Amino acid sequence: MLRIVGVQSGEEACDEFVLLQNQGVLKIHLRGTILTDEFAFCGGEGFNPDRMFVFSDDVVVPPSAYVMVVTGPGRDGWSRSRDGSPVYFAYWNRSKPVWSQASAPLHVLGVLHTKMPSAPVSRAAG
Repeated sequence: MLRIVGVQSGEEACDEFVLLQNQGVLKIHLRGTILTDEFAFCGGEGFNPDRMFVFSDDVVVPPSAYVMVVTGPGRDGWSRSRDGSPVYFAYWNRSKPVWSQASAPLHVLGVLHTKMPSAPVSRAAG
């Protein structure tokens, strides 16, 4: 279960981040998970996908590990925190902060179910 455990807004994109933690007992896959705020859905201008960070990397996060989404530029990858905990850094590569002026709640939207489509059934002409 991926939970938001910290939010740091900033005047610069590189100073802004959201810290998530896998608080479940099972490892989780990040691909398809979305980090967004309420303004992405009802900001007065309709749907706004610019306020959604979608994890595209096929990363497995073990229990108790952290994920830090940094708004600014950088290179995605694993590192360790000061206490030795594993942290996956995901960079949005935006030039401006997203959540510095926002007062809307943040949401983590996860993949609930995945199923591969079945191959079409071919029918023999006859």
